[in-house]
Amino acid sequence: MTSTPAGWYDDGHGAARWWDGAQWTEHTQAAAVAQPAAVAQPAAPNQPGPNSQPAAVATTSAPFSGTAAALPPVAPAKRGWLIPVILGGSFLLLVLLAVIFVPVLVKTMATGGYAGDELEAVEVVEAYDDAWQSGDCDGFEATTTENLRAETSLEDCATFEEASAGFQEATDAYELEVVDVTSESGVITVRTDETYTSYLDEDDNPVPGYDALSTVDYTLVESDGEWLIDSASYLEE
Repeated sequence: MTSTPAGWYDDGHGAARWWDGAQWTEHTQAAAVAQPAAVAQPAAPNQPGPNSQPAAVATTSAPFSGTAAALPPVAPAKRGWLIPVILGGSFLLLVLLAVIFVPVLVKTMATGGYAGDELEAVEVVEAYDDAWQSGDCDGFEATTTENLRAETSLEDCATFEEASAGFQEATDAYELEVVDVTSESGVITVRTDETYTSYLDEDDNPVPGYDALSTVDYTLVESDGEWLIDSASYLEE
């Protein structure tokens, strides 16, 4: 325990701090110009504070004992404010990452994990299916090659719209699910499982509705920078 009397002392951090005889206080002021070691200490002020003026500031941490070790070191300022700042910054970073990556993740999950040309091919097949279910001739032509339209004898809008109307009358609750996508030698094949209620049998005779399943391979080729359906093969009905 130190016996240094109360007074203003250099706290080792470039300032004069009031020592109350037992511990450092929070009261500080600018250190005075160095004085000879023989200069006596002033009487302790009744109410020490930031505006109290000493006659002279000691030039050592403990002038009465002769060594700086006579007084305990000044405790460093608390850094409790750093914790909320760090936590707040971490939270903002997580929010930013979520804003960037969550939409990408959702889109990837919604498209079965496909990307690039394969994703474009899947979207073309889905648009082709929508065109058949709505009789959209423009959509049909935008997703197919001339070769497919020639092979299916659907080379003009009137013919396609008639075929689409028959398709809509013969089926109900049509659902298309992409089950596989492969790419090889500039050709993309999209395989789908297509479920629906059918009102025609294999000979196109009307029948009560029954659940049907068709597995179809759509072959897509690139034309003028776009992927188009060049053929459709029914593997199973």
